[in-house]
Amino acid sequence: MKDEYGPGLWVAYECTAPADRWRIAERAYSGTPLDVFDHAADVIVERLTGWHRWEAEFVWRAALGAWPEVDGDLLGRGVDVSLLPPARATNTVYAWLRGQLSQDDKAWKKFQKDMRHEPRRVVLREAEKPMPADDQAELQRLIASQ
Repeated sequence: MKDEYGPGLWVAYECTAPADRWRIAERAYSGTPLDVFDHAADVIVERLTGWHRWEAEFVWRAALGAWPEVDGDLLGRGVDVSLLPPARATNTVYAWLRGQLSQDDKAWKKFQKDMRHEPRRVVLREAEKPMPADDQAELQRLIASQ
């Protein structure tokens, strides 16, 4: 199993109410393709945090890499991230990271670029969607004018 496709199953499982997790396990054992779980995980995380899953993951990985500093600084300001709902916690950690990186414009731009980089699975899923008729007509006009 490719690393890029496996985590969605675990995110979907962990973000599902414990009483309903058997449904996720049943689907996994019945052969539901892993990309279905990735899509479900993308939707779940976006609903919980207001962030695309890959962006929220990037923010949290960066924060966890400096967790003693993040947690200590925020606790010193009276904010216990562990008590916040997922969306507020993610926003708070993002703001902390932004504060740390804002001194270095190049580092901040790299952070933003890396955070917004869509995973291959998302790019492929978007590419499979049909093009809206207006866009398709415009593309045909452009091609015809060449």
